[in-house]
Amino acid sequence: MVEGIVADKDSKIRGDRVDLLVFEEAGSNPNLRKSYIKGNALVEIGGNRFGLRIAGGTGGDKGEALEGLSDMYYNPEAYNVLPFYHNYTESEEWVKTSFFIPSFVAFYREGYVDNRGVCNIQKAKEFYENERAKLESTPKALVDYKAEYCFNAEEAFALEGDNRFNKVKLVE
Repeated sequence: MVEGIVADKDSKIRGDRVDLLVFEEAGSNPNLRKSYIKGNALVEIGGNRFGLRIAGGTGGDKGEALEGLSDMYYNPEAYNVLPFYHNYTESEEWVKTSFFIPSFVAFYREGYVDNRGVCNIQKAKEFYENERAKLESTPKALVDYKAEYCFNAEEAFALEGDNRFNKVKLVE
C-alpha cells in the first residue's frame, strides 16, 4: 500500500511504521528538519532500522524552506544520512556530504544517452552550458536557471540557502 501525506506540519509525520518514507521537494519544506527527525520513529525501533527515509529536491528555493535541506546536505551524519564522497563542488574539491546528482548526470534526452540509457555527461554538460550562455545578459534569470539546473550544491542553494550573501540581491 502506498499513501501520500501532505506534511505541511511536522506533527503529520506520525503513525504506522513504514518501509519507505519519502520527503519529496524537501528544499521547499519549511518543516523538513523536524519532519525528518520525527520520521525516524517510523523506520526505526530502539536503534533497529527496518525502513528508509529519503529526502530529495529542490534547489532553487529560498530561505527557511531551504535551510533544513542545506543543513542535512552538509551534515549528513548528524541526520543518519549515508555520506557521499564526491567532487561535484564549485571548486571541484572533494567533500563528504549527502548524495547530490548534478543536472548533467541525470540528463535523459534523445541523442544524449546510449542504448543502455547511460547519459553522455560531456554532451549533457555542453547542453546546459549553452542554455546558461543564452541567459548571461539577464543575470537574475541566470542565477535562477543555475539554481534549478545545478552543477553543484552551491548552485542549488544559490538563491539564499547556505550562502553568506544573497546572490540575487548582489546581481541586482
